Amino acid sequence: MDPVTSSSNDPMVLIRTFEDLFGQLKSFNSTYGRDPRGVDDETRKELLEACRKASAVLETPFETMQRVNYSPFTLIVLRVATGYGILNFLDEARLSGVPCKVVHLAKETGIEHGVLVALLDRLCSEFIVREVSPDEYMGTAICKDLATPEMIDAFATFHDLLLPVWSQLYKSLAPGETRTGWEIAHNTEIQPYQWWESHPEDGALLHRYFTAQFKDLPSWLDGIDFAIGFAKGASSEDVLLVDVGGGNGQESELLRSKFPDCLGRVILQDLPAVLERAPELKRIEKMAHDYFTEQPVHGARVYYFRQIFHNNSDENCIAILSNHRPAMTSHSVILIDEKVLPDVTDASQLYTSALSLNMSINFRGLERKKRQWLKLMEAADFEIRDMRRYTAFGDCIISVVPRTANTQA
Repeated sequence: MDPVTSSSNDPMVLIRTFEDLFGQLKSFNSTYGRDPRGVDDETRKELLEACRKASAVLETPFETMQRVNYSPFTLIVLRVATGYGILNFLDEARLSGVPCKVVHLAKETGIEHGVLVALLDRLCSEFIVREVSPDEYMGTAICKDLATPEMIDAFATFHDLLLPVWSQLYKSLAPGETRTGWEIAHNTEIQPYQWWESHPEDGALLHRYFTAQFKDLPSWLDGIDFAIGFAKGASSEDVLLVDVGGGNGQESELLRSKFPDCLGRVILQDLPAVLERAPELKRIEKMAHDYFTEQPVHGARVYYFRQIFHNNSDENCIAILSNHRPAMTSHSVILIDEKVLPDVTDASQLYTSALSLNMSINFRGLERKKRQWLKLMEAADFEIRDMRRYTAFGDCIISVVPRTANTQA
């Protein structure tokens, strides 16, 4: 029985429901502990969702208010704990079995004793750390997982670059306010990607985070049969793919490495300043281009856009599509590599529900639901030919073509 959707108000029914959930969790923990790789992902997610729903039932309104109000401290404390190496000390204590004393952490980090205790208490409340005796702590199994270079970059990215922007959402929605949360937070008219170019340390941090975030996930080429569906019959003179706004060219490089025998040209397009920093890649041409202007490469098999549309409003997306229509022939297709969120959102969408807010606050963009993609393409006079999901997080390859027959032969 679902503890949230159950219509029963009988306390005994709810108690039995929670007892059943508790029994499943005990069995799960005794079998898998902190390494649930042996269980199928669906079962793991169902248990996780059941726990969240149970918490929603058991919390009082005051407890909910406290949890929400103080939730930013989890990120803030983890930024400190990873940046100052506190988690590393605590994980070493876990491995050695010898607790780490606060006085030792104070000496190593330079953080005042009382502040350290407050930080450690917060980490204890998140089950990352445990206090084994007064002023003596050691990490739990998750401590090691959160102290990797990838996690350190993740916490730094969200704490340093995103949290100050998110806090400006309320102000950005005020009547007459035209600035985004990003523009308010940084007191600038310079947009995020251009701003990061002039702040190389922050830009490098963001790049490392994005690289780490996607490295273990399936790629867009796992969602389609590129060799058969798009490259078949191509000659060396044909333009196989235009990587529009492709940054450093990592997706173009992935295509070449995965299909080394496919004939045809691959062209990497982005703004001049971006291409200057992009490495020289074998069998990949560079071309300076702004996708808000008309596409100069005509007749390509594929015009590929990765995470471009979610940075832009519907109006801008329509302009981008319109700028590519004249370049397309009857053999051309636009591949959009973006998330497609469920049309009906439920409590399981904890991660994806935050994505649209992030894009809106920073770019006035959004992560779109399926119905929003359909509406956008209809407004642009394009049609969706195919939509294939390739990760558990809603990443999809959307294949679109002009609706009206005004492409070149």
